[in-house]
This record gives sequence, C-alpha cells and structure tokens, in this order.
Amino acid sequence: MRATARVARGADGHGKTAAAILGWLWRRRCHPKETVRNATPRRLVYCLPMRVLVEQTRACAVRWLNNLGLLAGKATFDGDRLEGYEVDWKQQDKIAVVRLMGGESQRDWREYPEREAIIIGTQDMLLSRALNRGFAMPPQEWPIDFGFLNVDALWVMDEVQLMGPGRTTSVQLQAFWDAAPPSHGLRQTLWMSATLGSQAGSLQLPNWMQTPEKSQLLACQHTNADLQNPAFALRWNAPKRLELHLDSAANNTGVTKPKVKPARGKRKPGSKDDAQAGKPGEQGWTVESPDLHTAILDEANGGRLVLVFVNQVKRARELHDRLRASAGAGAEVLLVHARMRPRDRHAVVSKLGTATPASGRIVVTTQVLEAGVDLDADALFTELCPWPSLVQRFGRLNRSGTRPRSSDVNKGKAKPARAVVFEFVVFEPPQPTRDKESSADYEVRPSWPYEPEAIDEARKLLAQVAEAHDGSLSPKTLSTLSISLPLEGPVLRRFDLDDLFDTDPDLSGGHTDVTPYLRAADRDVDAYLLWRRIKGGLNVRIKGGLNVDKQVPIHRDELCPVPFYEAQEAFAEREVWILTLSTGRKGRAAWRKATGREIRAGDTVMVNREAGCYREDAGWTGEAKDIPSRVVDRWEKNGGQLVRAWVEIGGAGKPFFDEIDAHIVGPRGRLEDHRCFTRQWMELQDHLCRARQKASRLVAKLSLNNTVGASVIRAAHWHDVGKALERDRNGTSTRPFQEYLRRGGTTVGGHPRPDALYAKSNGRKAGETSGFRHEMASLLAFLQSKHADDDLAAFLILAHHGKVRLLPEAWDDDDPVDLCGVRKGDRIPAAALPVGNNPIVLNTKIVLPSRQHRGWQGRVHKLLKQHGPFLLAYLEGLVRVADWRAS
Repeated sequence: MRATARVARGADGHGKTAAAILGWLWRRRCHPKETVRNATPRRLVYCLPMRVLVEQTRACAVRWLNNLGLLAGKATFDGDRLEGYEVDWKQQDKIAVVRLMGGESQRDWREYPEREAIIIGTQDMLLSRALNRGFAMPPQEWPIDFGFLNVDALWVMDEVQLMGPGRTTSVQLQAFWDAAPPSHGLRQTLWMSATLGSQAGSLQLPNWMQTPEKSQLLACQHTNADLQNPAFALRWNAPKRLELHLDSAANNTGVTKPKVKPARGKRKPGSKDDAQAGKPGEQGWTVESPDLHTAILDEANGGRLVLVFVNQVKRARELHDRLRASAGAGAEVLLVHARMRPRDRHAVVSKLGTATPASGRIVVTTQVLEAGVDLDADALFTELCPWPSLVQRFGRLNRSGTRPRSSDVNKGKAKPARAVVFEFVVFEPPQPTRDKESSADYEVRPSWPYEPEAIDEARKLLAQVAEAHDGSLSPKTLSTLSISLPLEGPVLRRFDLDDLFDTDPDLSGGHTDVTPYLRAADRDVDAYLLWRRIKGGLNVRIKGGLNVDKQVPIHRDELCPVPFYEAQEAFAEREVWILTLSTGRKGRAAWRKATGREIRAGDTVMVNREAGCYREDAGWTGEAKDIPSRVVDRWEKNGGQLVRAWVEIGGAGKPFFDEIDAHIVGPRGRLEDHRCFTRQWMELQDHLCRARQKASRLVAKLSLNNTVGASVIRAAHWHDVGKALERDRNGTSTRPFQEYLRRGGTTVGGHPRPDALYAKSNGRKAGETSGFRHEMASLLAFLQSKHADDDLAAFLILAHHGKVRLLPEAWDDDDPVDLCGVRKGDRIPAAALPVGNNPIVLNTKIVLPSRQHRGWQGRVHKLLKQHGPFLLAYLEGLVRVADWRAS
C-alpha cells in the first residue's frame, strides 16, 4: 500500500488489516529512507465500528509483532488464538498494542507519548476522545487523549460503511489539520472498506467525503499484479451462490404486507423450488419459518459451520431458542450479540476459534460478527439488510475460497457455498401513536436498525445479482456493483471543534453531547451498564458495601452496551449511579446518584444487581426478573488480602471466585487530588526540579521546537508552586495544602519535617480537600512573575490536572468570594518559587480583562488561533506526563 494513499478499497478477506498495520510498521521502522521513517507517525490508531472487531484486530497485531520480535510485553497463544497479553513499557525499543473500548480501557499508554504504539478501539471510544469528549472517562482526562490521539498519529478507519456520521467526522478532523498544520507533529488518515460507497471502477472519493473543507484525493485498490497472485485469485473467485427467499409483496418502504398467507410445503434445500423463491405470489422465509429452520439444520450436518445473521437481538434470541430445541443432541447452537458483557460474550466467541464439532455448529448472531471477523463458514443465512452490510456478511462465507474451491465447482465436483437471504417480518406493524419516543417505537419498525430506503436498495441489488450475474457472490462479482454511502449526520465544523476544546461544565452541569457526530441521529446509541452489589450480599467474604464511592474500579469485561433509551425505560424511576464529575464543593463524588430517566448516550452507569435486566447466557433482556449472579466486587483471599474479582452471589455450593487484580480503589471525584498522595513524602522543590528534568527529556525526545518546548519545560517547573500557598486565619499564618498533605500522611524516615514544603504525601484521608485548587494559585503566581507574557506556559500550568482550564469558578457556589478557592491576600512564599527572592501576594483579578492586563479567556483564545486545539491539548498532556514521572 502506497504511503500517500488515503482511501483503500479491498474485498473482504484480502488483507486490508495486514496492509495497514504492517505497512505502517515497515514505513516507521524499516524504510531505507530516514525522511520516510520520520514522516510516519509514531502511533497507529486503528478505529473500528464494533467491539468484537477490536478483539480480532488486536489479536492479529499482537501476533504479528510477536512473530517479528517487536512486541512490548508478553503474549500467550493457544494455537493461533490469543489467550492473553500484558504490555511491558520497560521494553523501550518495542511496540505496545493498546485496546480502547467502553469501560476500563487501557490508560497506561498515555504515560509514554514518545513511544511507538498501536492503539485499537471502537469508533465510539476513539472518535469521542478525538473530539475531547471521551466516552466512559472523567472529563478532566479528556484533553490528554484528545491531544495524543490527534498529534503524531496515523488513523486507520476500517469498515467505514458501518460508521455512519463517524466516517464524515473523521474526514473533517483530518481536513482541519491539513488546513492549518500545527508547528509540531503529524496527523494522517487512511479510510478502508470493501464498500467505500463510490461507483464501480471509479477512483474518485465517495459522497460521504465531499465536505466543505475536503479536497479531492485518489483512492487505491487491487492491481493486475494482485490478480496474478494465486492466493489472491483463490479468494477473489471464491464460489458463493445467492439464494433468495424474499416476499414479492414487499412495498417500497421495505415492509412486507401479505394479504393471503399461501400454503407452504417443505422444500428441499437446494431444490429447483428455491430458485423460484421470491417470484410473484411467493412469500419469503422469516425467522419463524419452519422451512428456514430445516434448511439451517440440514446445512450443519457433516461438521459444517453455519452462520445465521438476524438484524435485531430479540429476534436472534428467539431463533436461537427454536434452533437449539430442534437440534437436540445434534448440532451445537450458539448465540452471540452485542448486548452482552464482554466476559459473557467472549466465552461464546472463544468457541468459534476451535474446531467445528462433528455434528456441526450453528452460530446465530447480529451485526456483532458482521465485519472484520475471520470466520470461514460453509453456509450463510441472513435477514435482508442494507447492501453494505450484506457484502460484509457475505464476506464471512467461504472466506478462504476453499469451501469449496472454484476449480472444484467448475469441474462439477462441488456446489458453490450457499448464501440464503430471507425476510425480516411477515406482518404489517401498527404505526406508533405516542407523542414521546420510546423503545417500543423502534420495536414496531421491523427494519430497525436500518432505514427502509436502504432495504429497498438492497432488494434491487440482490435482484441484479440474481439476474445479471446468475447469483454469483464472489468478490469479483461484487466489485462490479455500484453503491452509495451518503454524507450522514451533522458535519463537524471548525467552530464546533473549538467549542469542544472547552471541558468546563455548562450551566446544567453537563457537557456537549458529541453522539450525533459519531453515530446516526436515530437514537441507536449506547450507555455502558455495570451491575454491582450495592445493598449487601449473602457471602461474607465479599467486601463491597453500601457506599457507592467505595466500589472497586470498573472492569471492561463487566460493561454491557445498551441503547440508552432501553436503559431509561427499564430502570425508569429506580436509583442508578452515573460516572460523572461533580462541580460543586458539596458534591465531590465520582458517581452521581440519579434515576434511570437521566441516563444519556455515552454514560457509564452502575446499577444495583437486584434491579435485574441481565442474564449471563442471554445478555441484556430489560426484564427485572433476570438478575445476574456474577459481578465484580472486593473479595478477601485466604490470608486477608483484598482483591478485585468476579464473584458469585447467592449461588449454590462452593462460591465462585475469579481474581482480576489488586486494584480495589475506585474512581474519585473532581475535587480530590489523589495524585498528591504517593508511597513516600516528596518535598516541593525536589518535585518541581524533577518535573522540569522529565519535561526537558520529553521535549528533546519528541524534537519540539525551541519556543514551544521552552514553555512546556517552564510550565513543569512552576506547576505545583501553589501547594505552598499561605493564608492568614484569625491573625495566624496557615498553609492549607500543606496541612492537607500532613493530615493524610504518616511520619516515616524523618518526614514530614516541620518547616519543609511538600508536593506529595505518603497517605491520604478519603473525602478531604485543601479548600482550593492549587493549580490556580500556581497560575496567579506565574502571571506575577517575569514570565507573565508566556501565555502557553500559563495555560499549561492551570490545566495540568484538567480540572480548571478555560473558565475559573468559585470554590463554593453558595458564597462566590474566591477564585477556585484562592482568596484575596493569599501568598506564595519565596522558598517555593523557581525565580525571585520575594514572596508573591496573589492578585485574583489578574485573570480578568482590564487596561493593565489581558483576561484569561482572551489569552486562551489567542493560543487556540496560534497553535490550534490539537497541539495545545498535546502540550497539556506532556506537562501532565512530566508531572506523573516526577512523582
């Protein structure tokens, strides 16, 4: 793949993933020209539309790097299947593979911005972070990911036909960079799909890339040399035969309206009657059709793998139950869909990598296995869906081109792999009459989650395949068909991006919802639910409690993606807890108590397990009677050590226990400074000097230009001077932050010394605060120093915790007489200052516009125009990393 390519078209199973990952690796590490290596970003950001694709791609990346001896960390395999992988960041010359999905995504990668890494995640997780609104993470951390994912990064947008508005948003983000490249860093994007949405044979960009800011570029696709390659040709000509069982009464809305239900005699699969299905007077198969059930079970005979795609989770569950009942002791019948906790879903998906049983295997699934999954089925059955999705589903059938081979079909030794397309409904649904939308509105629309117009287009293209191509579904045939992908959703503009740079809460305490830029505006968006024991349990060795804020950290395998409107209706007025960032002095908790009606897209929501609505074997059900028995909680091991583990509550027999790790301290609120408490005491001047040294090394390693680099180093040297703040109280000089540290710590090795100033303590008291934001005090001192004109350093000082950035506020909303807790008359002693021999009395009005000095928001606006939001957040992240390393 050429380094200059921005759009890549390739058939399923022909190595797009390998071309992207190994192509980046070769250009970054192995290209003979240093200019090419330096022009290749150090982070590869691989964006996919679904969680299951992330697991598949991550496994491939880990295996390839491991085989090349370039993997940072240790990976274990069971054959070709990845069993486990732990990153080892100490291996500085190697490349880490990072996973970003809903919930407990890897965060350690942010501590190494100078290292090469492959970051693989879903479009929700990655694009929300690229818009400075990272789903399932606290707002104070948004700017770090925003900067590091937009600077020094090559984005690969794979399976763009499934991304909706997300694909157009990715175009705009790249266009904003190209229109005004910052003074440091690289940003590139590669869009890939078998169905890019352009005209057959055309190399021009499709409609969804034609935004006001985007210029035309050329795409790349296979060449004549590829066609001469035997391995490529085998897949390119893979024999697959379309078999239609659609209802001829379907109208132009995609809804089937039979007036008379014709008699159905059983048809033998593959018989002449099948070829006539869909003709006038015929009624198509549906998930309820006995003929469909018989055909699926027959195809599984002889140890064959059969995939069955159903568009809705509810219908998939119903079909699975019917097939399992009919199969009895015969074929293995599995159910996989997206509304399951990863732990429960992985238990099923892991079976797909094992040998098919002699009795055969039937996998009933939804869109979760639609793209990117390396399955090679012998037969495929699918509900009618939009053409791009059909192409992806057909790509799971005879993927290798050997089940059967085209040569065997040509010689009459085998028949093409069977691809059956059937209807999704047999009735005309009633029209919703309610004024307010609910999940019921979507259930009565049988084409959901697809638009009827997309279904109609698929009917026409299927008819074209049947008539003009004799039913052939080989990649060669599909490449000749023209399809269209529209420009979906609101188009992100530059002023939108500048607004998103601001992470301060609005008047309602919330933030701008970026969901319309990521997914279709039809409410098909998720909240992430986890079930916990909030009100006690029967097993005395489970150490969870009533205090929600003392729950153990979230684990990615316990989060179940659920459409937020379904969660709203299922829990309604019941208590839930939403991961948030409280803003007032009286609301410090990381979890905000709410009702189910308040759940929004992208929220991470903790639910009492007694509220139900989930079953391990079926996933999300929305029914209160279904109570999960296994949850994540504290567990006391033999010896008394507390660990985070999967535990079984109320189970019979020996308690189930599966240890995860020793992380038992959960998310913290906005006003708590947990990074101020480490394993040992650290004096302030020592910490500031160490931070300056760490920043200098980062600046040198990343080759930052002198002006920007100097500001980063200066900010690191000043960032914590506010911890030395002195305040007169009743005629006595006090040091609130120092007292805060001393209350939390214990005396060890002569520390804390009576007159010393400290940056870190060796312990903490939960719930306590210093009563002010120390970074605001640091900023005010800096603005009264000789470096006051360095706006960039000033911004980086204030933003180094992400809790105060653009709009300083009063500490106490009920008595706003301060600036983030800093009051008139507060001062910083000379001993804490990097320069100067005199203490600085803090002037809280210096951030307000006047004839003597510029206002704070004016300074930040100037920085945005000068450096752009991407680089500004990137530099913000570098100062944070220097602070972490100095701690």
